[in-house]
Amino acid sequence: MKPGDRVLDRYVITGEAPAEDRVRRLRAVADDGDPVEFLALRVTSEADADADARFKALHRALVDRKDGALVRIRAVVTDPKGRTIVVRDPLNDSTLADLDAATVSPRTVAAIGARLFPAVLAAGTALDGPLLATDLGVDGAGLPVLAPLGRPVVYDVQSRKHLAPEVAAGGPVERTSALFGLGVVLHNLATGRAPALAPGGTAPPASTWRADLPPALDRALALLLSPDPALRAGAMPLLQEASEPLVDLRPKLAARRFDEPVRYTTVARAGGTGGRPDRREDAIGAVIVMRPAALAALDPRTRSAVAGYADVPESVVRAHAEQGRALLFEATEQFADARKRADAIGAESGLDLDVLHGWEQPPKRAAGCALAGGAATFGAAALAAGLFWAPAFVVAAILAAISAAGAVSAIGPPADDFAKAVQDARARRTVVTPAPVRRVSARIASLRRRVHVANLPDAASTDLREDLRSLEEQVEALTAIAAIA
Repeated sequence: MKPGDRVLDRYVITGEAPAEDRVRRLRAVADDGDPVEFLALRVTSEADADADARFKALHRALVDRKDGALVRIRAVVTDPKGRTIVVRDPLNDSTLADLDAATVSPRTVAAIGARLFPAVLAAGTALDGPLLATDLGVDGAGLPVLAPLGRPVVYDVQSRKHLAPEVAAGGPVERTSALFGLGVVLHNLATGRAPALAPGGTAPPASTWRADLPPALDRALALLLSPDPALRAGAMPLLQEASEPLVDLRPKLAARRFDEPVRYTTVARAGGTGGRPDRREDAIGAVIVMRPAALAALDPRTRSAVAGYADVPESVVRAHAEQGRALLFEATEQFADARKRADAIGAESGLDLDVLHGWEQPPKRAAGCALAGGAATFGAAALAAGLFWAPAFVVAAILAAISAAGAVSAIGPPADDFAKAVQDARARRTVVTPAPVRRVSARIASLRRRVHVANLPDAASTDLREDLRSLEEQVEALTAIAAIA
C-alpha cells in the first residue's frame, strides 16, 4: 500500500505515519472525507503467519470497545491480497515515547497513569506482549490513549524491560500483565530512567531517583511493577490521589521529524470533500516556523522563549535572525496537525508562528516562468485589442492572472523558507551529541519555557535568562572540546 492507492473500496491512502519497523501506520481518508488510520503488519515470509494471527486477534478483541482512553478500533478486515488491515481513529504523529520526562511534573505523570489504567485493564489478556510507550498515543485533544500497534512479540532486551515477569517466565498472561508495562512507562516519565529490575524481584522505589515524588505516586509505581500480578490493580486509587487535572500534552511532545529527501513547494490546494484540504499523493508534510522578520524583531525575553520552544540554543536563534533565515520549530506529516501544534504553542507562549505545507514534487519553476512570459506577451497584445474587441479583453484579463500566478510560483519565497528550515533541522540532527549533553540541553529548553510563562519580577526573569544563556554557552564549549578530543 502506498499513497494514492484505493483500499477496501472506500478509502484512499494519503500518507505514512511514524511507526515501528514491523507495523505500518498509514493515513487514509474515506470517500465521505472521514479521516482514519490503517495498521498493517509487515509480513515478509510464511513464518510470519503466526505473528499475523496474533496481530489480528489483538485488534479484533478491541473492536468497538467503549473507553475514552482507548483508541476506537473501527474494523479488522482482510484485503484481497490476504493482508490484515486494522482501521482505527486517527492519532497525533507523536506517542508517549516522544514525551520528555523533563517537561512533565510528577502529578501529570500520575494523571496520565490514572487515565490509561482502566483502558489497559479493560484490554486485559488481549495485550499479551510488552506494552511500550509507542503503544500509548495522543488523541485530537492532546490526551493519552491506549493505541496498541500489535507488533509481533520479540523478547529482546528492550522489550523484556516492559514485559511482566510472569509472562517473561513463560506463564499465562493475566488481565493485569499489561499494567506492568504501564508502570515501566510511568517510571520513565517520572524519573527519566527505566526501573532497575532484578530478575524475579522488585524494583527500588522510584523516589530513589527522584526525591520529590508524591508518596502516593511512589507507592503506585511500586505496585504496578510488583512481580505479583494480584497487587497491580491497587495502584489505581493511588494514581488518582497523586494526580492533577490533565491538560493537552501536545506542546510537551517532541514532534517526529522528516528523514525523507526534501523537495518542496508550499502550494496547498483548496477544496476536497466537505471543505477539507485536498490530499495529494505527493504530500510529505508541514513545518512550523518563525519567519526572519519576526526573528529580527525579538527582544531578549522573547528570544529566550523562542530558543526554548524550538529546542535550540539561543545562539542558533540569533544566527537565523542575522542570516535572514526562518527557524524551524517542528515538522509533522499533516498540515492540520501542524496547525494545531502551532496554535497550542502560540496559546501557551504568545509567539507568532507560521505553518508551511510541503509537497514532494518540486515546483515547475522553468515551466512556470515560460508560461508566465508567454501569457504576459499574449496578454499584452490581447489587452490592446481589447480596447476594440470585448472577448479579447476577457482573454487578456485571464492570461494576465495566469501570468501573475506563474510569476509568484516561479519566485516562491515561502517554498524557500520551507526548504531552508528543514535543511537546517537536518544539519543539526547530523551532529552526534552525547546523551548527557542532550539531556542538559533539553532541561535548559524546558526551563526557558517555564521562565517565559511564569509570573516573575522582571529582574528575576532577566537573571534567570542570563544564567541559562551562560550555562548553555558552557555546554556548547564543552561539547566542542569533546568533539576535538
